Amino acid sequence: MKIAAFYENILTGAKQRGISVHDAVAEMKEAGLQRLYMSGRTFRSDEEGMLALCKEFDLQIEGLYDFFDFLHKPDDTGYIQQVDAALRAGVKNVMSNVGLFREGDEGNHEALMENAASALRRAVAYATEKGIDYSMEPFDNLASPNCTIDGMVWFQKNVPGLKCSFDSGNFVLHNEDELQAFEQMKHLICTMHVKDRGPVQHHPDDLARVCADGHCLYSTPLGQGAIQVKEIFRRLKAMGYDGGLIVEMFDYGDALKGIKESIEWIKNTWAAV
Repeated sequence: MKIAAFYENILTGAKQRGISVHDAVAEMKEAGLQRLYMSGRTFRSDEEGMLALCKEFDLQIEGLYDFFDFLHKPDDTGYIQQVDAALRAGVKNVMSNVGLFREGDEGNHEALMENAASALRRAVAYATEKGIDYSMEPFDNLASPNCTIDGMVWFQKNVPGLKCSFDSGNFVLHNEDELQAFEQMKHLICTMHVKDRGPVQHHPDDLARVCADGHCLYSTPLGQGAIQVKEIFRRLKAMGYDGGLIVEMFDYGDALKGIKESIEWIKNTWAAV
């Protein structure tokens, strides 16, 4: 396995600390970071700079993710730009989120789901032709069509070849069990977002995520929340997983501290399971 982190979290952490991005990446590298995971928009906005940063610190790019609105714009061909950027970045997986249901969409969900599926089928076909895994994640927004186990399974059944960027900490927003989700999706996983969440605010600037039942959860460094990440690691290791483990620290008040603590937890836990 390779330890990665969201580049956007490192950007946030640098701003929180008042240090340069270069110094923040250097600190994460020293802690054990091996790869960066970033949005396609971030990469495309400064490809030369991103590749130079990775070369300087001997880091690879784990993958690229993008946001689309395939629900309402099924003819969007932005996935072509996304996949082509992945080829230039030398990565093997990309991820897209397909949009959110809006007010007024009630009664039209079935047609909107098919819109998204049709766009994803074209995206998967294009990516497969280029040797890239095209994936989706269980997105942590209650208006997302793929924020539940059923939603993810629906897309997997209706979009042949669609892979899964599994996120350990997002099913809890609907009070669903992440291990049950893992068992249904493990055969499609191309990369892993490893995230922990709990009911306790660890930092005064932590932002709450409101769940479907109204209770609040907060991002935590790995091993400090309620998500069964250690058991997921055990199952990943048993199935011979050798892909990326991506630390995700959105909404955390000290992102760099959270990433460093999570990297250390990954190294210790992966070795022990």
